[in-house]
Amino acid sequence: MAAARVGLDPLVSSYRELGIADHEMTYVEGEAEQMPFDDDSFDVLLTLNSLDHVDDLDAAVREIGRVLRSGGTWLTIVEANAPATATEPQTIPWNFLHGLGGWRVEWSKRLALGDGHDIYGWWKHGAPWESGNGLLVARLTRL
Repeated sequence: MAAARVGLDPLVSSYRELGIADHEMTYVEGEAEQMPFDDDSFDVLLTLNSLDHVDDLDAAVREIGRVLRSGGTWLTIVEANAPATATEPQTIPWNFLHGLGGWRVEWSKRLALGDGHDIYGWWKHGAPWESGNGLLVARLTRL
C-alpha cells in the first residue's frame, strides 16, 4: 500500500548483481549517517538488522529523525548487547531506546535470539530474553 518503497544501503551496486531489480523497491546507495534524502521525506522508516552495522550510531539516529516526518513511524529490529565486530562495530545496549530525544516509544520487546541466530524469524519463536545478547524490537513515533 506504500506509494513508494526505498531501500538505502552502501552495497546497492553489489546487490544489483544478485537480482534486486526484481523487487518492487527503489534502492539507493548511501550510508545511514548521511542519507541522500530531503528532510521529512518518509512516513515510515524501518531499520532491520542495520543499526549495529553503522560506523556512527548517533549520526544515523539523527538522520533517521531528519528524513522521517513529524508523527512518522520508525520500526526497528536490532541485535542488542552483542560484542562489536569488524562488520558490526556497534554494541547496541538494551537501554538504547531510553536515550533517544525526540521520540516516543510506542512499544518494545526484548527477545532471545535463539541458537540459529535467526534475526528475522523472531516472530516464530519469540522466546523472551533472559540474559546476554538478543533482539530489541520496537516501534517509535517521531515527535
